[in-house]
Amino acid sequence: MIVQIQFYEKLVRKGKIDCNAVMLYQINYESMTEKINFDLLLKNAGTPKEYSDELYLVYIELYKTKKSIKKLISNHCEIISELEFGYICKVHMQAIPEIARSLALKNHAIYQIVRLSKVLK
Repeated sequence: MIVQIQFYEKLVRKGKIDCNAVMLYQINYESMTEKINFDLLLKNAGTPKEYSDELYLVYIELYKTKKSIKKLISNHCEIISELEFGYICKVHMQAIPEIARSLALKNHAIYQIVRLSKVLK
């Protein structure tokens, strides 16, 4: 978790995402005690039934990044950053399974898709 928080901070410094989203995640992380209260972490996580215009910061981890993969993903969301093994994207909740479906149809291995934080306006 600490590595992810540091990465968020770098994106905020470059002006790529709203710093409120990062601060929210840091507050939830720092307020965890021995007995973990998952409600704090899930408070702004969203649900699969969400059809709002809210955007989420999502990490899509793949075997490697290629232009063809980037094009497939960018059909569904805005790519914020390209990493060695994936992408950080701003995406609507309902586009997450569409990204997975598009990649699977082209036989691209998905190692994980992690919804990191809600992007606050």
